[in-house]
Amino acid sequence: MKRFKEFLENYDPYLDDRSQLRPDGTRKGKGWLGTFKNSKGENVSEYSISVPTEELQGMDLPKGTILNRPNTLIPTLVPDLTDEEIESVIKATEGENKELSNEVVRKAFSHAQSQLSKGKSQFR
Repeated sequence: MKRFKEFLENYDPYLDDRSQLRPDGTRKGKGWLGTFKNSKGENVSEYSISVPTEELQGMDLPKGTILNRPNTLIPTLVPDLTDEEIESVIKATEGENKELSNEVVRKAFSHAQSQLSKGKSQFR
């Protein structure tokens, strides 16, 4: 009974929420811009897209970065987005229109390249 009580005291539903996992199974963080609520009431801290890994080759990548796959995940909710672009990414998480503008993708890719070239993760 004591173990169960300790479990309940330390239980964090955020850690059991499958929506807090990226498509590759890694756990999402709080994101570059914090957490937003979409119209479904879901928490959104990032929305990852897949980019060709070859575009990221040759950089000083963080230890443990996997580049043996054809594609690499990068976040789209990044600091350079305008309010309208942030709103469009949040709407994409709702499944209505998953297409992002070229400008959002460009900014996300640029941000990921910048982070990776510094030896840091593209995610926060």
